[in-house]
Amino acid sequence: MPSPELPNDETESEADSVFRTAITIEMGLGFVAILLGWITGIDVRQFIPTLETGHFSQVWSGLAMGVLAAFPMLLVVKLLERLDWEPIRGLKALEELPIVNTLLKLSAPELVAISIAAGVGEELLIRGWLMGWITGPLDTATPTLVIAGLVTSAIAFGLMHPITPAYAVIASFIGLYLGALVIWTGNLLVPIAAHAAYDAIHLVQAKRQQLADERQQS
Repeated sequence: MPSPELPNDETESEADSVFRTAITIEMGLGFVAILLGWITGIDVRQFIPTLETGHFSQVWSGLAMGVLAAFPMLLVVKLLERLDWEPIRGLKALEELPIVNTLLKLSAPELVAISIAAGVGEELLIRGWLMGWITGPLDTATPTLVIAGLVTSAIAFGLMHPITPAYAVIASFIGLYLGALVIWTGNLLVPIAAHAAYDAIHLVQAKRQQLADERQQS
């Protein structure tokens, strides 16, 4: 956590560094997905509708459906936060971590930009490449391959978020949900939008809560 004695320009510089790093890492995951897809012969965009005639509506409907699909995740997490259980209490303390504290110093548009980058990069890698590699085209995939792709990608998603054991488990269940959205809709834009919307709403709410707490303490 930045010390209260730190000059504002030093704090802002640290926040800018966190912003650039987060964007680079998240978008880098997308490039990794494309590279892995090229190596393995998997088109990571196979579940993404194009803007060609007849597909345009699938793009906008997929994005809209994804935003709506974020709210069940937000509701479940809010309910979990009400549990008086040590692993859950540990999740509440995550905002006190220095990196998270610095992240919440960013502006709302910057937090939204990071969220979009995370939605695109992580979903291209986990659902676009990994799940797509295991299942292949959904219209010809067997139930066994679909289940294998869903579960494997969900576990991988959880392992990508090893902040705490409880956080990794919750992320794995979120991964199951996001993977199920792909299987249900055949449209990767749905989990991309859901992932981005969930992160953006969660981060902006956390930032507002942090500002409210700081005003009460002053």
